[in-house]
This record gives sequence, C-alpha cells and structure tokens, in this order.
Amino acid sequence: MTANQRNHCCNHLRCLVNSSSAPPRKQFCHVMTEFQPIEAQRVLQRYNVALAQAMLYRCRQLQVTVGRTSVRIR
Repeated sequence: MTANQRNHCCNHLRCLVNSSSAPPRKQFCHVMTEFQPIEAQRVLQRYNVALAQAMLYRCRQLQVTVGRTSVRIR
C-alpha cells in the first residue's frame, strides 16, 4: 500500500467521523492485506475469554473459592 492510499483511507474515515455532530477525533485506519482462517470453536473460546475479561475489568470486588479437587485451576 502506498502512502497516498493510506492517507486516502484515513482521510475518508476522518471525514465520516467529522460529519457527525460529535467533535472531531483523530482516527486511524488499517487495511487488511491477509487473513488466516480460524475455526469456529477457537472463535467461541476467544469470545468467552473476552467476556470474562470484560467482567473482571468492571468488577469492584472479586472473591474466588477453589476447592481441594480443583487441580486444573491451580
């Protein structure tokens, strides 16, 4: 990708953002040049991890109880 193409992409996004009633913000864009396929099961695993991370990020208090038989967790 040339610098001109990159600037065009970013300017286009900037115009879309600036056309709204919100104050203008600096925007960055990325062009996907390749893609590595991922299996559906892996997508679900990553999604579940993201949900747990979001919950932990927002929690104010956390209490974890680990039983003696929970060797996998330790």
